[in-house]
Amino acid sequence: MEEVLGVEGRDVRGLRLINRKTGERSELAVEFMLFGVGHEPNTRMFEGHIDVDEDGYIKTASKMQA
Repeated sequence: MEEVLGVEGRDVRGLRLINRKTGERSELAVEFMLFGVGHEPNTRMFEGHIDVDEDGYIKTASKMQA
């Protein structure tokens, strides 16, 4: 990702993407985005109740449907 579009109006409207191999730029329309950097999952309350991976993230089914 190169840039988040629409932040000047406080409403994300898209992302400007760059292909690091080819240098090609494109835009992807989105209505919101979530991101996390350097965080730890807050899943201790689920220990012993549901499966979590070795990093503490909740395990999900590999074939989830929308």
